[in-house]
Amino acid sequence: MTHTFEIKDNFYLDGKPFQIISGGIHYFRVVPEYWKDRLEKLKAMGCNTVETYIPWNMHEPNKGEFHFNGMLDIAKFVKTAQELGLWVIIRPSPYICAEWEFGGLPYWLLKEDGMRLRCFYPPFLQHVKEYYEKLLNNSVNLYTKGTLMQYGLREDQALEIVSNLTGIAPEKLQELRAERINNISESMSKSNEVLSTMISR
Repeated sequence: MTHTFEIKDNFYLDGKPFQIISGGIHYFRVVPEYWKDRLEKLKAMGCNTVETYIPWNMHEPNKGEFHFNGMLDIAKFVKTAQELGLWVIIRPSPYICAEWEFGGLPYWLLKEDGMRLRCFYPPFLQHVKEYYEKLLNNSVNLYTKGTLMQYGLREDQALEIVSNLTGIAPEKLQELRAERINNISESMSKSNEVLSTMISR
């Protein structure tokens, strides 16, 4: 079933006024065996939505070494929430919050001489781009008009499940994902050009 979300004088879900009542459960801070229990407790409190960060430094602890299993199985966490009737707000990195070690940035960024973080520094943006490409390949985002949340799904499940949810053909989903990755790359290139112009002045 395809859902629509609009922001007018209020939030509207499927054409009806909707209030997001959200609570935070960070999947990477809870063992998977407790995910369902914690989500059920969150729902029992009256929440209809769960939000979570995605910590870059845990999913890529070393350059090029990615983890999406066990406590880092974001797809399973989202699916569990969906099965309980909860909406999910995903808050991806690179920087997530001050309370998390190094704000969620991986330590190995500092091993590069001259590295500058959280700015338009090309080497930093390249690392972010490579991480996002891997993350996007692991999680297919639903960005249909007015879609409320993002659904994180494994690659081998994504095309079938997301296609059933949205009515979008698997081939079209693959095109959208490739287009999104390309847009990120183009956006970074334009930002670098603007920054270079400002610096030259």
